[in-house]
Amino acid sequence: MKNTISGSFSSRCFKKYHRLIFSRLFYVLLLIGIVTVSCSSASEAREESYRPLPNNWVLEEFDIPQDHEIRSEIVAGTEEKYDMGYSLYEWLPSSVYEYFSEQGFVINTYCIDESSGGDSCRHSVTDVSSKDQIVYSVDHEESALHPYYLVPYVWLFDDYWSIEIRIGGYYESELIKDIIIDGNSMNEKYGFDNSFRLHSINNLPFFFYERSGSYGFVYDSIEYPLDYSEIWYADCCAAIESNPRRYETFVWFDAKIDESDDYIWVVLGEFISSDEGN
Repeated sequence: MKNTISGSFSSRCFKKYHRLIFSRLFYVLLLIGIVTVSCSSASEAREESYRPLPNNWVLEEFDIPQDHEIRSEIVAGTEEKYDMGYSLYEWLPSSVYEYFSEQGFVINTYCIDESSGGDSCRHSVTDVSSKDQIVYSVDHEESALHPYYLVPYVWLFDDYWSIEIRIGGYYESELIKDIIIDGNSMNEKYGFDNSFRLHSINNLPFFFYERSGSYGFVYDSIEYPLDYSEIWYADCCAAIESNPRRYETFVWFDAKIDESDDYIWVVLGEFISSDEGN
């Protein structure tokens, strides 16, 4: 009798714990399923926020590795994958302005406070002239940024000219960035807080924008929102060359998905594979 009771008790305990284990396993699997669906939905939502991109355009994201050798491998591999060619570094005003002059336009940024002149100039004006007539002028107001960097980008398209300017702030972080196309402010046209990183892709203007903390880009006068909390860009010195980095039909830039996240690399631009081209 003692053995029978013991055996019966053991059997009940086994069944009880057996049910408990499977019950907990069920809830664990259910939770994993919910998380998977949520992540998938979030991923799909982010994908949707990229669309529609211009025809034949791609967008790819990369975590930025700490190892510089791995970084170089990612850059080289991606450049080859999309046949991006070499990055463009013609941002320097000296080379771009000369090209502008050949087309009949002249950009002149000068100091209007002669008493502070030279590198210490704190109040500058930029004039755009055509055939010896000023067609556009902007007062950069007082700024700690050297006049050299107040017009970091200049492009001449087939039918119009365009420049990128910095105005309205003494310190670099306070400056307003604005794209001017044929004398018209893109900030005013689209209601942007900032428009920046002017580029020419297929002889059409491309630039990024910021509006109320949201970011995106404009290409061929069409606005495309992007799902990033920040797109990083430099206003000064050597960093201007690579943030964002520009290619013939691509841009490569640093962005954050959420404010608390680390920066990621984003590659964006037109890609027509050799199969599609044939």
